[in-house]
Amino acid sequence: MDAHVHLWDPALFAYPWLDGIPALQRPFAMHDYPGLGRDDARAVDAVVVVEANVDAGREASRRRGSSRSRAMIVDSRGSWRSSTCLTPSPASGPSGGSSATVTSWGAPQHPGHPPGYATHAAFVNGVRMLAVSDFPFDLCITASQLAEVTALVKRCPEIRFILDHCGKPDIARGSFDEWRHRIDALAEFDTVCCKLSGSSPRPVWAMRRRHLRPYVKHVVEAFGPRA
Repeated sequence: MDAHVHLWDPALFAYPWLDGIPALQRPFAMHDYPGLGRDDARAVDAVVVVEANVDAGREASRRRGSSRSRAMIVDSRGSWRSSTCLTPSPASGPSGGSSATVTSWGAPQHPGHPPGYATHAAFVNGVRMLAVSDFPFDLCITASQLAEVTALVKRCPEIRFILDHCGKPDIARGSFDEWRHRIDALAEFDTVCCKLSGSSPRPVWAMRRRHLRPYVKHVVEAFGPRA
C-alpha cells in the first residue's frame, strides 16, 4: 500500500501551492497513478489518498453542507473504500464523520495559522478525543513548528503521532542543526514515529542524495529504522 498519495483537479478547486509549478497545474486522477493494478514488482494493491491543501474558501463554497474529505483508500480495482473528515480547530474542536476503515486523522499546520494554534486548549482536546477509537494523528507541519507540536505531543500522552515528511526541514538553506535539535526533542516521545517520504522542499527539484542523506540518516537514528 502507498500510504500517501495526492489527487487534485484545478478546474474544481483552487490549490494555492500549485502556483509557480506549471507541470502540476492540471488534473491528477487515479488513472495517472502508475502502480495501481500492476502485476510486477512495482505493483501497488491500494493507496491512501490524502487531501491536497485546497483553498478553504473556494472549497466551502462548492461543498457547502457536505463533509470535506481528509483521506480516502483506493484499492487495486480503483474503487473508493472509505472517506473521512476531521478538523480539530481552536474554535470548534474536532468535527466530521468517519467510516470503519479510517486509520488516522490529521490537520495540516499551515503557515497562516497563528503561533500557539496546535497548543490551544480546544485543539488539544480535539486531538485527545482520538484516543476513544485509538486513532493516530498526523503532524503535517513545517520545521518551524516542530517545537510547538512537541508541546502538543507532551499534552497528549495517550495519542500516537506520525510526523510527516521529517517535519519538512529547510534543506535548501542547510538549516540542519536547528532542525536536528528539534527532531531529537520530539523523538524523546515513544508515541511518535516519522514518515520519510516527501522530505525535500517542493521548489528544489534538483535535490541530490548528498543533500538528503544527513536528514534521512538522523531521522533513522532518532526514531529508529522502523519509524
